[in-house]
Amino acid sequence: MLSFPLDKPSVWERMAASALPLALYGTGDGADKILAVTDRLGLKVQRLFVSDDFFRGQTFRGLPASPLSALEEDSRYLVLLAFGSHRPEILQRVRRLARRHSLLIPDVPVCGDTLFDRDFILRHREELARAYELFEDEASRRVFRLALEYKFTGEPETLFAMESCRDEVFSDLLPLGPREHYLDLGAYRGDTVEEFLAAVGGCFASITALEPDPRSFRKLQEAFGTAPGITLLQQAIGRTSGIACLRQGRGRGSVLSGQKTDLSVACTSVDDLDRPVTYLKMDLEGTEAETLESAARTLAVQAPMLNVACYHRSEDLFRLPLLISSLQPRYRLFLRRHPCVPCWDLNLYARPR
Repeated sequence: MLSFPLDKPSVWERMAASALPLALYGTGDGADKILAVTDRLGLKVQRLFVSDDFFRGQTFRGLPASPLSALEEDSRYLVLLAFGSHRPEILQRVRRLARRHSLLIPDVPVCGDTLFDRDFILRHREELARAYELFEDEASRRVFRLALEYKFTGEPETLFAMESCRDEVFSDLLPLGPREHYLDLGAYRGDTVEEFLAAVGGCFASITALEPDPRSFRKLQEAFGTAPGITLLQQAIGRTSGIACLRQGRGRGSVLSGQKTDLSVACTSVDDLDRPVTYLKMDLEGTEAETLESAARTLAVQAPMLNVACYHRSEDLFRLPLLISSLQPRYRLFLRRHPCVPCWDLNLYARPR
C-alpha cells in the first residue's frame, strides 16, 4: 500500500519556515518558474549564485549574480537549485553542494503551473495509489515512492536515491531484437535513434523518426537523412492530423502552443501514421497523454513496447500509467529514473505480457 509523505513539510513550506535567507543557484526558465512561485507565496529570494565559469557580473530578475565560489565565504543561505543538467561533472557539483550547504531542489513542472504540493497530493491520492499498484516490480514501486516524496519535499538525497543505470532499460526491461519497427516521437537531433541503433547492434526492420522543430530536424537530417531504412518526418504529433502551432524554445524545449502567431507545422496522430510499430518512444514536452490517446488503435492492435517520458507535468506520475493500462491491459509497467537534476528522465517503460 502506498504511503504519503504528508507528515513532512513541503519544499515550499520549508522555505517559508526557514530561518536562513533564500538564495537561488542558476538562471533561466527554471529560475523564472521558482521565482514565480516564491513571489506568489510572498517569499523573498535575497541572493543569486551562478557557476564560476558562467559568471559575468550579470543580473537576473533584479538580482545581481555572485560566483558560486562566494557561497563558500558566506554559507548562511538555504540554496534553491534552479536549473537542469545531465552532465556528470554538474551532478557531482550538486552532490557536493548538498553535502556542504542547506540545499533544496524544488520540483516545478516543465509544462503547466500545477505544483506537486500538499493540496495536489490530497486531491489526487486515490489516483496516485491506483497508479502505484500497476507497476510490475519492487524497483518501479520504489522509484514511484521516492518520486512522490521528492516532488513534495525537494530533498536532494531523495532525488539521488531513485537513480538507476540507463543500460538496464534494453538489457532487462525492453528486450529489443533485430526485427524492430521503431517509432521515435520527439527525435530531437537523433540521440535516441543512436541509442536504439546501439541497443539492436545496427539491425532493425524500420525506423520512423518525427521532429517538428526546424533547427533540430536539420540536425536529424544531417545525421540520418541518407541512412537506409530510416524515414524522417518534420511533423508534430497530436490528437488528430492537420496543422499545429509550435513555440520554439531553447534547447529541447519546443512545445505545441495553440497560438496562431507561432510556427505552423504539419501534425499527425499515431494511428493516422498507420505504420508497423514494435517499439514506440515519446518525449513530447507535456503532450504525452494526448499522444497516447491518439495511439489507441495502435496500442490495442500492435501493443508495441513503450518508452514514455513521465516528468513534464505534475499529473504525469499517475495519469500516464493509468492511461496506458486502460488502453492496453496486457502491458507490464516499469518506472525508472536516470541521473540528472531535477527530476527529469523519469520514464515509463511498458511491454506486453
